[in-house]
Amino acid sequence: RERERERERMGDIGSITGGEDGEGLFLPHKMKEFEKLHPGTHSKVVLSLEIVQDAYARYGDRLGVSFNGGKDACVVLELFRLVLAQAGHLRDLHCHPALYYRDDSCFREVDDFVRERRKSVGMRLVKTKSLGMKEGLQEFIDATSCAAILMGTRTGDPHSIGLTPFAETDGDWPRVVRVNPILTWTYADVWCFLRFFQLPYCVLYDNGYT
Repeated sequence: RERERERERMGDIGSITGGEDGEGLFLPHKMKEFEKLHPGTHSKVVLSLEIVQDAYARYGDRLGVSFNGGKDACVVLELFRLVLAQAGHLRDLHCHPALYYRDDSCFREVDDFVRERRKSVGMRLVKTKSLGMKEGLQEFIDATSCAAILMGTRTGDPHSIGLTPFAETDGDWPRVVRVNPILTWTYADVWCFLRFFQLPYCVLYDNGYT
């Protein structure tokens, strides 16, 4: 019964196959094969898509996405693109600003990858120039008026204790809702997803960086 409910929740995902508007999507017509080979990760994909769909329904164009070029950010970006494709709005990705916090220690390969993804999927990348994450977030919010941001945070990451799929910032941080669709994903889930669907990721991972 649980598998049947998962298929119902997937809705029309299986009918999206890439196409002109789906350039670079993770080819959801392969989801049945993915479910058969990797049922645990498949279940997490389904739940994550529900969270992203909910966020899109709640915030519309005021929903942004954090994209630092890391593996987790790559997963979240693809989930968001699929939700937009389901809604027939994939070409509107540029309406949802992407936060790129870059510090002086950033590798050139990461910069190159982020720039390539921006061009290939049509992201509206907003680079912050502030010296700290808190100031950078405020700079992003001021520039975009985003009310919520899709994040690639997973349980076990720094500051992830107590997080829920929808968590408003607290303390003296700028006010925004952090949407965390892959909190329950493991390291293995992330690479299972990226590699099965042959999704792009930064070359540094192949050179031993984590």
